Amino acid sequence: MTRKSENAATLSSLLGITDEEAANLLEVPISITVDESDRTGRALAHELAKLLSRTVTSVEINPKEHTASIEVVIGAAWPKTSHILPVTVTEGEIQIGGSAARKECSSEIASVVPLIAACYTAGMALKAALGDSFVLPGPSPTEGMVISIADILGEDQSWIERETLFSDTYLAGAGAIGNGFLYGLSHFRPVGTLTIVDPDKVSDGNTNRCILFQDEDIPHPKALRLAKNAQSMFPFCELLPEEATIQQLGKRKDGRWLYRLIVAVDSRRARRSLQNEIPGEVFDASTTGAVECVLHHHKQPTELACLACVYHEAPDELARERHIAELLGVDIELVKQHYVTPEAAQQITQKYPNIPQQELAGQAYDSLFKALCGEQRLKTAENRQVLAPFAFVSVLAGVLLAIDVVRRLSQDDDAPNFNYFRLSPWAPPVQDLRQERPRNIACEFCSQQVLLETARRIWTRT
Repeated sequence: MTRKSENAATLSSLLGITDEEAANLLEVPISITVDESDRTGRALAHELAKLLSRTVTSVEINPKEHTASIEVVIGAAWPKTSHILPVTVTEGEIQIGGSAARKECSSEIASVVPLIAACYTAGMALKAALGDSFVLPGPSPTEGMVISIADILGEDQSWIERETLFSDTYLAGAGAIGNGFLYGLSHFRPVGTLTIVDPDKVSDGNTNRCILFQDEDIPHPKALRLAKNAQSMFPFCELLPEEATIQQLGKRKDGRWLYRLIVAVDSRRARRSLQNEIPGEVFDASTTGAVECVLHHHKQPTELACLACVYHEAPDELARERHIAELLGVDIELVKQHYVTPEAAQQITQKYPNIPQQELAGQAYDSLFKALCGEQRLKTAENRQVLAPFAFVSVLAGVLLAIDVVRRLSQDDDAPNFNYFRLSPWAPPVQDLRQERPRNIACEFCSQQVLLETARRIWTRT
């Protein structure tokens, strides 16, 4: 699937319309008006244009002719049309739509704030461009929303200026959230080394939401291209790519390893399989379609929820896997392995002889499934469950993950006291959704005493 078709499929799923109707709706121009003297406003405009350009047809900053359907007016800039979405950033708030103040954006903010503001503004701008006939989640542009910066960065933000040491740290997944994570992390001060682990290759559809991938990255390995494209943003942190899975990498390691794992893979089963590698500390972010972001953290040994507790096997997950197996012509046990093996590739080419077998091995089943569904115009409930989110959703999840990693590593004993947090990319964060999730007694990891004892023995800190 191409960038355009992935976006259309996602919008059609949200609105309950056909892909063709959704594609037509995304053929919409959006303009951004900003005062060039407003430093924060310029940064916000730049980030917003990058996100929206991966979703809608046309985005321009301060165009000479204003013919766009909606004009995002940042700070104190003077509107050029009557169809405006006002946005400003104060020292404590991000104001979008509604009665947002028309004043210059504050310069007394962390550099990551304009990126956060751009993610939330992109969703509101999409709502404004579609008009009142279509309802997307969260408040309308007329109602507007106000996001407290402290709700995301905390009241004490002194940690932002501290160096964050990375060693024996692995990023699992170089897709959309992995891209967003590094993009967000570049606004902080990481030092050391970070290993990027992903066996997959960049595809056409990836460029609609992977903020650091361009068309020229197709069809190269994700881990290699992400490390190459992002390295210039990290002068004191070396990015080490590994074209493999965490499990494959572990077979090459001796003794205790995987001290810190940052999870950005794209399925529940893949997350559960990572828990079986018994990582010492886990930082995780995921998206539920295009409507929600989830953050999770735990450090072994723990009495609280692990990855497998949070992403326990669900009925809809099994239904989707059965559908994928049926469509591809492979056994469901092979689909549960997440990546296409040579054995599975051979079975798939028996059903799809026009697909070269060598192109299949190593692909994620979800990615292959989406591509084939797009080509065959299949519209089933299972198909919709694997649709990719818009760029601003994935980037927001990745940025929030970067914030959680740096904040916890920098604040030590004063770190946040939650291990699970659900947020909407379409509405302000709700603090009551921060939870300390207990262990799930039916968890496939925590229900095995030998695994709990192994985790305790390996990671008990003396």
